[in-house]
Amino acid sequence: MLPPFFSYVRTDGATRWRTPWPLVEVLHSTVRDRISVWPFYESVNGYSYADRGRKEKVEERTRRFGWYLVEDTELETSRTQETRFTVFPFWTSERRFSKGKDGVRTEVASYMRVWPFWSSTTEKGKSRQRVLELNPIRHSEGFDRNWSPFWTFWECKDRPDGRTRHALFWHLITWHTGE
Repeated sequence: MLPPFFSYVRTDGATRWRTPWPLVEVLHSTVRDRISVWPFYESVNGYSYADRGRKEKVEERTRRFGWYLVEDTELETSRTQETRFTVFPFWTSERRFSKGKDGVRTEVASYMRVWPFWSSTTEKGKSRQRVLELNPIRHSEGFDRNWSPFWTFWECKDRPDGRTRHALFWHLITWHTGE
C-alpha cells in the first residue's frame, strides 16, 4: 500500500487497517478492538494500555465523539469499576465502585460538575460542593487550591469531626452545621 497513509498489517494476534491514516483506523486483536474515524468517532473495547505495571488487567469500554469532546468510558478490574461520562467542558460525571467477593458493587467515590456553575465530590464518605467552578480541569490541585477561592461564592465541605463547613462569598462568611 502507500505507507504511512494507507497500510494493512496482519500478524498472528492482530489485524490493522489504516485507510487513510489518521482519518480511519481499524484494529482487531486478541486483547483490543478499536475503530476510529477521526475526529468524529472512536470505539475501544478490550484491555487498556494504561494497565502496564498493574497486577490486574483493566478492561476498557470507551466511546468518543467529536475528538474527545463527548466521552463515555468504563474501566473494570476484578475488584473495581469506574464509569465516566464527559461533555467537555460542560458536564462531567464519574463514579468509582469496589466489588466484593460476592460481586456486589459498592460506590466509593463520585464526582459531578456542571461547568462553570457547580461541582460535587464524594470520596471516603466525605463530600464537597462548590458553586462557581470555573476550572474546567478536574485534577489540578495546585491551581484549584490557589485560585478557586477568588471565584467560589459558596462551598460546603464535610469535616472529619462530623460537622459540615459552609463558606459564603469568598470565605468571608463561614459557619458549621451538624454534630
